[in-house]
Formats: sequence, structure tokens, C-alpha cells
Amino acid sequence: MKLILRILLIGGLFAVLSFLFHPHTGNLNISLNGNQLTSPFAQLAAIPLLMGIFCFALLLGVFAFLGASTLLLIFFVFAGFAGLSVMAPFLIPFMFVALLVYVALSD
Repeated sequence: MKLILRILLIGGLFAVLSFLFHPHTGNLNISLNGNQLTSPFAQLAAIPLLMGIFCFALLLGVFAFLGASTLLLIFFVFAGFAGLSVMAPFLIPFMFVALLVYVALSD
């Protein structure tokens, strides 16, 4: 229980500090092919997508903390990596490093 509390506190500290010191805090800028979208309807449509991504990340976090069905967690991680590699292929090296860190830190 102490480890989970430490992880949550450190993660919360990083989140607060990155929110406070990031230069674009509070700005929601959506770009399509390098051009910024100024239509409020396009920005409004991005909110449910972001909420869906946050809920998916929350689901993965619950799986990780409960330890229930590690195989399901690993499946979702690889499915997320596959989806990101299709949508943003330039992130593949970063995802590979994250995968190596995940494998190195797992038991």
C-alpha cells in the first residue's frame, strides 16, 4: 500500500509541476496537417475523444494497480502501441523505449 501511495504522490507532483510550468497551460490548440483549427466545432469535437482516451488510460491504470488479469493489461498496452504506431509512426522509437522500460521493471 505504501508503494502505491508513493507512486500516486510522485505522479501527482509531476503532473502539478508540469501543469504549472508549461508555457502553453490552458491553451487547447488542435492542428490538422500543420494548420491550426480555428473552428469552435472542431475543437468541441475533440473533447469527447480526449475524454475517451483519458477513460481508457484510467482503465489501464486500474488493471495495473489491482493486478487483475496481467495478460489483459499487456494486451491493451500492445494494442495501444499498435494504434499509436498507425496514427503517429514517428513515435515508434519512443514507444520502443517505453516497452523496454516496462519489460525491465516488470518482475
